[in-house]
Amino acid sequence: MTLLRNSPAFTGKNFGILPLAFTNVADYDKIEQGDVLKLTNIREAIQKTNKINVEIKGKNTIEAQHGLSERQNEIMLVGGLINWVKKGEVTS
Repeated sequence: MTLLRNSPAFTGKNFGILPLAFTNVADYDKIEQGDVLKLTNIREAIQKTNKINVEIKGKNTIEAQHGLSERQNEIMLVGGLINWVKKGEVTS
């Protein structure tokens, strides 16, 4: 997972890295070096919505969001672009 302050173009999704952006930019200041971030039921969450709850262990929960298209979501769920291509889901 990559948690971005904004939502710029990010190609990490090709490698199975989920790009998330803060829903509330002020939440950026709630995370400190050494904090542990926990995402629960992430597969189910990205299939149903673009909003993801991110627990900051021992503190609170913030909301993040992804901007994946349906195709990018499929790629993410199989672990990245290489796995997606291996599955043969790309038509020639």
